[in-house]
Amino acid sequence: MKSGYTDAARELFDKMPNQNMESWNTMISGYAKCQQLDMARELFDDMPAKNVVSWSAMITAYAQGDCPFEALSLFEEMRRLDVTPNCAAVGSVLSVCSQMGALEQGRQVHSYIETNKMNMDPTIGTALIDMYAKCGCIDRAVKVFDALVPKDVFSWTAMIGGLAINGHAAEALELSGQMERDAVKPNEVTFIGVLWRLQPWWSGGSSKAVL
Repeated sequence: MKSGYTDAARELFDKMPNQNMESWNTMISGYAKCQQLDMARELFDDMPAKNVVSWSAMITAYAQGDCPFEALSLFEEMRRLDVTPNCAAVGSVLSVCSQMGALEQGRQVHSYIETNKMNMDPTIGTALIDMYAKCGCIDRAVKVFDALVPKDVFSWTAMIGGLAINGHAAEALELSGQMERDAVKPNEVTFIGVLWRLQPWWSGGSSKAVL
């Protein structure tokens, strides 16, 4: 849903004789993408019934809309109501914890993942690595990275960048070499991000090692 079409979409939605769950969730996501978070929340609160997609859409909207406290609050409410979060909701909350440096909340989410035996896929694993690294707990980030199977290019990038921003340039360079040996090729955006993080510690020889 593009910006400028939300009014027309809402008019159509309001005229629907049977507003099913999918239509409610689509409208919430549409408002969120247009950064109309108040409208998204109003619709969310008016829903006669919510599923995990509804909760995830609203939490993600807050996380991506620079409303971290609202995202965390809604996630806690979701848990209090015994609604099991999906990977999208968990990833969004971990992203918020990374942005805020909210280590304790991030640890609680990690504990929730383990207690409820949620699937530790690369998306969740990468979010945990990023959260721990940005909160200064690089040992925990390494532990998550080592246990993560499979790893994707974003997992490797998060770990290399995490090592670099925590002052472990040599380890970051070593891991970038291991990434190459494991035939994991960074895409352009990922590669530039890694180089940027390593730049403060480069020497002539080290920079060539990354390349």
